[in-house]
Amino acid sequence: MNKLHALNEERLREAEAHLDATRRKHAAARPPALTGYPLPHLKERITTALSDSWGQGRLQVQFDIIERQGFGGDIALKFPQLLGNGGPRAFASDHLPWIASRLSESDFEDVIERVDKAGMYVNLTLADTWFRTGARALVGHGDDFGRNDSLSGATIVVDYSSPNVAKSLHAGHIRSTIVGHVLSNLYEAAGALVYRVNHVNDFGGFGFVLEGWRRFGTSFPTEFSDNDKLLEVYRVRRTAERVLASECTWDDVSAQDRELLSRYFPDVNGLDTFRASFNDFTSHANERFARLEAGDEDEVDLWAQLVMVSLRDFDSFYDALNIRFDFVLGESFYYEAGDTVVEACLASGQAKVFTEADVAAEVERLDGELAAGKITTGEYRTFIASAEKDTGAVVVPLDDGVRFIVRRSDGRSIYATRDLGAVQLRREVFGATDMIYVVGQEAYS
Repeated sequence: MNKLHALNEERLREAEAHLDATRRKHAAARPPALTGYPLPHLKERITTALSDSWGQGRLQVQFDIIERQGFGGDIALKFPQLLGNGGPRAFASDHLPWIASRLSESDFEDVIERVDKAGMYVNLTLADTWFRTGARALVGHGDDFGRNDSLSGATIVVDYSSPNVAKSLHAGHIRSTIVGHVLSNLYEAAGALVYRVNHVNDFGGFGFVLEGWRRFGTSFPTEFSDNDKLLEVYRVRRTAERVLASECTWDDVSAQDRELLSRYFPDVNGLDTFRASFNDFTSHANERFARLEAGDEDEVDLWAQLVMVSLRDFDSFYDALNIRFDFVLGESFYYEAGDTVVEACLASGQAKVFTEADVAAEVERLDGELAAGKITTGEYRTFIASAEKDTGAVVVPLDDGVRFIVRRSDGRSIYATRDLGAVQLRREVFGATDMIYVVGQEAYS
């Protein structure tokens, strides 16, 4: 039995039940109409009257609030549609007179005290009666003040925070969390059905966590909590990768790094033995992730246990900021849907397997760019190595020879696979009309 598949089926049923309950609650809500607020009501009233006078469809009217003392009015009206037909001079001669005349008629006496022509603008000074009536209308909204129906009919998924399991939250997560929470509040206030989603990375690179948890178990300091142990595995991995990438000698490795690595790789006595030991660790980590993705019961059970350790730690941060989510769903929830999307792209020809023939064509293209001086020798070597590494992977060809990889050559999913699955499920299951991703620039780049 594929335990991960069974777990995802259960999570999907829970998500659908929550979606149904949220939809019913949203349908029962009756936010005030946007035109029930003074300024939107005035805008609609003016736009409708001028459109009727124009007689050529719906007129575009731009409303800008201005200072009466500095500009001699309260609202400046601009008409991009009319200005585009002949420019300011034609607007002043052909349209400004009838606009000013229409807004000066008696049916606007209750809201407009004075109409002034100001170049490309029409400035309005609002009547005192409009302010008094508007104030009473605002008070009448009570606790619903600010809520409206301007986005009714929209279903918006807001994806924010998105921390990595087995790692620490950082400033980028705090920024994303607060911005995403505020955006969700605003969309909800505007009448949209909003789903707040925390898309945690609980899958990518998790083979290292599973292997490290088992292999380092007796080497962790006794005072470490379970969450400390997860962070330690990540620290060991990053330290090992940094040391090996530096190509220094073992004696050149800092005492702090040697102490850390020797704790968890005690048989190491030099850089060569450490490289061999870490390669063995990496090989076992990759095997564990393959078993996890295949739904192996032992791997899935430990994975689920360790994910909960991180989520409980994250909750202390969210609780302190009074942040809530409708769904906390990791990448693991989407990987099967992502595979379905990849297969569909292969069938339609949008994606292809990157073959040795493609590598040869890429080498020929890069030879030409190197000869033309468009790329450096270092870039050439990097691009060649990348092409060789991608042999057998499923890619979506983009412009200028760029390949968007959607499945590894060994058949395993990657971030892109699972992101495609997330988009698919959010369209089909959540019914999203819009998807908002709140990420820091450092994550985007």
